[in-house]
Formats: sequence, structure tokens, C-alpha cells
Amino acid sequence: EEFTVFNFSLGKLKGMSLPEKPTDFPEAFGRLLKRSLPGQADVKNWDDFYQLFSRTEGLWDRPLILLIDEVDTIPLSLLDLMVAQFREMYLDRQNNWLHGLALVGVRAVLGIESQRGSPFNIQRSLKVPNLTPEEVKELYRQYQDESGQQIEVAVVDKVYQSTKGQPGLVSWFGELLTEKYNPGDNPVIGMETWKLVWHKARFVEPNNTVMNLIAKARMSEYQAF
Repeated sequence: EEFTVFNFSLGKLKGMSLPEKPTDFPEAFGRLLKRSLPGQADVKNWDDFYQLFSRTEGLWDRPLILLIDEVDTIPLSLLDLMVAQFREMYLDRQNNWLHGLALVGVRAVLGIESQRGSPFNIQRSLKVPNLTPEEVKELYRQYQDESGQQIEVAVVDKVYQSTKGQPGLVSWFGELLTEKYNPGDNPVIGMETWKLVWHKARFVEPNNTVMNLIAKARMSEYQAF
């Protein structure tokens, strides 16, 4: 094969604490890389991280297409340091195997929050269109088929009405309804569960999509709206 495609998620780093010195390499990040990457790589600093992709000392032997999911769950300062490493690899691409990089999350992470702007010369954000009412119903139907637990039609309608089909929010409400606030001993997820989830979503549970909207609302270029 001409390329290697590899993916892993940063989701388990949600809520992680950073080192006292912001530029130090977080131990939790190193442990996740050891679990996620081939060969149980021992990464203790940013130089070790950079060498993972080296053509002579790295983990791969051909051009690598790397997909990293849930990048917006880690602190922005860590994200900034990580993408700076990828920027250096891009400039030194004749000496490393990194060929393509996709950073996946519900927020536009490249150049939006960073004070220095995008670390890349070329970037493209993928816009995912809102789901239709039928698509939302289909997602929840699949859950019911797989789990055997029923969800009242009115609850699914409320999910769509409250989110307008925004994919991240539809999935988030699905997680709250079917996992965190799932009634468990009740075979049906009904309106009582929805009312609880709706309250928690507005006043208790953090959400990256909502946080992104708040962050943009504070920016002068968006306040005219």
C-alpha cells in the first residue's frame, strides 16, 4: 500500500490538568499516546513526539495520513503546542512521514481561538449540514433497534425542535438521554427524562458547541448579528 491511515482519539484527555510550565509535555498525553500508537511508544517530551513521525526513527515506513478525533476536548494551550509540532513537520516534510492530517472536533480549532492564528498555510474546515427531521428520527430508531429500549416519539421531536438538527447537539442530547440520564430500569425514555435532560443541558452539562457560540458572541465581528 502506498499510504498508511491511522486514527486515534483525544477524548480521554477531557478535563486533564496541565503541567505547571505550560510548554512542558503533559504526562497524561504521553500515556494516551503509548496506549493508542503502534509499538507502545514512550513519549516524554515534544522532541519524542516529533520523532514519532521521523523517516529514520519513527513508527511508520511510508506516507502517513493521520486522523485525530475529539481534538477540542483538550486545553487550547496543549492543542496550540501540538499543532505547532505538525506545522514544523510540514516545513520539514522531506524528513518525516506525515503526509496528511485531519483534526476532528465540533469546533473550528485551527486559528479561531489561537492568538497566533492558524499554524498551517493550507487548511479547510468541513461544514456538516444540519440533519433533517427524518435523519434525526433514523438515528434514534437505530439506537432503539440496537438497544431494545424505546424512545417516545415526542422526545425525538423535542430533540429536533431544540437543536434544529445541528449534528453535534443531536448527538450530545442522544448521549445524555441514552447514557448519562438513562432511566435504566424504565424500558422507555419518555418526556420525564427529556425534561430532566433539557434542564441539565442548559444549566449543568458543559458542551463544546454551546461554548463555541458563546465565545463567538464575545467577538466584535459577530456581535452585529
